[in-house]
Amino acid sequence: MKKSIIIVHVLVLLFVYQLAFAVSGALFNVSASGNQTTDPINIILCLNGKGPLSCQNFTVSNPTLTISTTIPDHTYVVAGIKISSTKVKVTNLEGCVPYSNGFCLFSVSNTQPANIFINNPTATPIVFLSQTQTPGDMSNNSQNLTGPAGANAICNADAQTYGTPAVKAHTNYIALLITSSLTPCSQINQINGCASPYATPLWPLKPGTTYFNPDGITPFNTVTPNAIFPDTSPQGSLYPDLTYPDGTTPLANTSFWFGPQSIYLTGTPNPSAIMGWAYDNLANSSQYPANFALCSNQGEWTSQSSSVFGAYGQTANPFHCAQNPCGTSNAWQNYYSDDQGGAESDTFSAANYNSCNTYMNILCVSSP
Repeated sequence: MKKSIIIVHVLVLLFVYQLAFAVSGALFNVSASGNQTTDPINIILCLNGKGPLSCQNFTVSNPTLTISTTIPDHTYVVAGIKISSTKVKVTNLEGCVPYSNGFCLFSVSNTQPANIFINNPTATPIVFLSQTQTPGDMSNNSQNLTGPAGANAICNADAQTYGTPAVKAHTNYIALLITSSLTPCSQINQINGCASPYATPLWPLKPGTTYFNPDGITPFNTVTPNAIFPDTSPQGSLYPDLTYPDGTTPLANTSFWFGPQSIYLTGTPNPSAIMGWAYDNLANSSQYPANFALCSNQGEWTSQSSSVFGAYGQTANPFHCAQNPCGTSNAWQNYYSDDQGGAESDTFSAANYNSCNTYMNILCVSSP
């Protein structure tokens, strides 16, 4: 008799497990927020993740989940979540404890919801200002690298050390430093142009891609057809300013190594005519001496000398916003004030330069 009861009990549990897959919302309430993922994510939620028992399927399209149960007055201390999509593994979850059966365990009730973050491989494109400052040779990294490789090492170390879950969702970051092998604009057959085929193959910004701040929710800017971040349009729009990988905001007028030798211009005296950033001096202007640009010694971004120079950009500051009203001093202000020959003094400006022994931040963008 005892054996029969055990068998019936197991059958009932199996029935509940299968039934839950077919009934939406019978056991859990799930809300999803954050930037929409590239692909829908299929998840399994169970009241007992160790069993697993009492489960149901959900499909979500946002990475931040708030989960509560529908059953009142009971806390499920080993509830579980499992990603059934092939692109996302359980190690990509935060807010729960991985278990040997592939589920990730958490505590939840109808009054105490659980917050789970899915680090999706098709994650939101992210841009941040490095927490680490470095001289112009990019050497302030644990791998003793210089040049663009050193800058990339700084970006990736900062992402893992300081990054929000949305930042850590990416496995690779690229430092946005203009070099001979990293530029969105060039000249082909004596014709100036930006984006493909004029951009170098390694240039990370792709037209139409919207990048987000480290919270993974706040849009930073959308890349233009010329493969750069745009000017404010209309002038003074409240674009967010750059933030550190932990989501905090740097002081206004914070400088970062950037390095364009010139800006590709259309030739009309109109700020909106500026198209992109270039390694070569496509503007044919004496305003951009080559030695100001890339802290060059034995290669680009390899000098820490006080007599060699590198170009830099700045976060928005009250002075720029007073000239071109932003609404707030921290509003994104990627606005250029000249055509071919006027003084430039704003974010991503080739006219700003500093000696290469100066410690400054760098700009980091996620790589697909």
